[in-house]
Amino acid sequence: MNIKINVIEDSMGCLYLTPVKQSYIDQIIEYLKEFNVDSDGSVLIQSDYDVECFYENCNFNQRRNIQQGWGATMLFDDWVFLNYVGWDACEGLELK
Repeated sequence: MNIKINVIEDSMGCLYLTPVKQSYIDQIIEYLKEFNVDSDGSVLIQSDYDVECFYENCNFNQRRNIQQGWGATMLFDDWVFLNYVGWDACEGLELK
């Protein structure tokens, strides 16, 4: 399944991925409470390798818009997104 996410890049080159659908954000926040993790439902990608891997799956316009500070809204694989969330969210959480 694909989910719609917003992607922005900060001044340090890190990416923030946030689901568009509020119910997905709420599910992620609730799931992470079990592990005493305070979250806003977003994912932070910091390592240069992971950022570059993410960009390999973007088209030219998406990458340009993100890197120029405009951000992008795109479809993204939910399992991969939940892997970025961590805490075994890809196994323990099913976004509905």
